[in-house]
Amino acid sequence: SDELQIQGRFGYSERFPSAASLTGIAISGTLIQNNKLVVEYVGPAKGQDGFKAWWNDKPILTDAFPTSFKDNFLEAQYSNMDPQSFSREARNTIGGTSGNLPSYLFKIAPSIQIYVLMGEQTMNAVITMRKLHVDIDGFCGNFNCIASDDRLDELAKRGLTTPMSTATSLFKGAPDQPASQLEKKGETPQLQDCDPAVLKKAQEETCASLKDGMKEGCVFDVCASGGSKSMGNEDVAAAAVAINADHTTQMFGFLGPLFGRAEIPVPLQWLLGIFVAGLMFSGITVGLSYRRRGASSVKFLQTTDEMEPMVDDDEEEALLAMPTASEHEPLLA
Repeated sequence: SDELQIQGRFGYSERFPSAASLTGIAISGTLIQNNKLVVEYVGPAKGQDGFKAWWNDKPILTDAFPTSFKDNFLEAQYSNMDPQSFSREARNTIGGTSGNLPSYLFKIAPSIQIYVLMGEQTMNAVITMRKLHVDIDGFCGNFNCIASDDRLDELAKRGLTTPMSTATSLFKGAPDQPASQLEKKGETPQLQDCDPAVLKKAQEETCASLKDGMKEGCVFDVCASGGSKSMGNEDVAAAAVAINADHTTQMFGFLGPLFGRAEIPVPLQWLLGIFVAGLMFSGITVGLSYRRRGASSVKFLQTTDEMEPMVDDDEEEALLAMPTASEHEPLLA
């Protein structure tokens, strides 16, 4: 819609010569006062030196690394950041397994955040925003909480998979894509075409610790990259973060609204959740001890005939430690 447009630029890379990956992202619209942000890989250098950013067609973040930029509508940062602070899957295929990495972070008024992790020639982007009051649709979904209609075939039915025309492209005015990004080498990767040795190693070794869809995605990435072990290791690491985040959400789901509003990074969410759980456990222990001291005083004053049957101490402790049912389902991070 005219209110907000977010466009992605896709291209081929040395790592994925026959499968397109995200190489650029652009955003504009009346919601952000028709300002325009463009970030893309322009080359020829690989890695962070090959990426550039523009705000209203003017280069930004071009000073020494790290650096920042700020005006009335945009706060931008270019520095080493932890991808997992922005999404549990932000490292997927290009983010290694740990540590801070060269990244862009853009905060655009009102309340739109775009995090970009730069690979050698491609990027991962994490967009954080609230649902608009107008219809919204595209590769990131349509915000209707039905995942099945966000598949590529469903997007094609809604006419959302065809390339943008030059006239409507937000990348107009930015440098053209490197020629190599437009040159597909080989056939589009399919699992049935994967080298048997590569497929077997991916299934039995590299991606063996994963399950279901996570394992399928890891195997596909390994095959698409021609058997890259590092590719599989990065997928395994990203999946581990996702699983741990789900476990954290299930244990501390009642804190989800607080974490979301405060934009607290995942590692800090863990620490806060454990701290709160510790306080709760301490409260249960103190309360149990106090109740038992009170019960002992009552028994001292009562005669044997007057005493009512009491709950066994072990049973009482088990009942007190049992979690109560929540009013809400666990909130996903």
